[in-house]
Amino acid sequence: MLRHIGLNINSSEDVEYFYKNVLGFELIDEYYLHPSIVKTFLNCEQVKIFRVKKFNLVLELILTDIKNPQSFSHIALEFWKPENIFEKAKNSGYAAYEFIKETGSKARYIIDNSGNIFEIKSINLIE
Repeated sequence: MLRHIGLNINSSEDVEYFYKNVLGFELIDEYYLHPSIVKTFLNCEQVKIFRVKKFNLVLELILTDIKNPQSFSHIALEFWKPENIFEKAKNSGYAAYEFIKETGSKARYIIDNSGNIFEIKSINLIE
């Protein structure tokens, strides 16, 4: 069972501009990690966490200066009108890529300023 997903972010402004305004998450909490956890995993003094939620999905946004390595790890999110989210991301200046798959359907990806990749899909109640 999925409880939450933790993602690195590099700017607290992304909580408002990307996660709230583009993806539609709500800020539900913010706090600092316990110092022993920070020292063990990140080797720094203090790390702030922003918890955001949409429906039953909770993301813990970990504010650090660590850039995500380039990879294709991503989170797929479903929306009733994914084209609206895609356009909102593009119009807000985020990297947004659209491809036509072999099946003829559209694949849409947006990337936040910290390098986190989100696949934006249409809600499919059949799969």
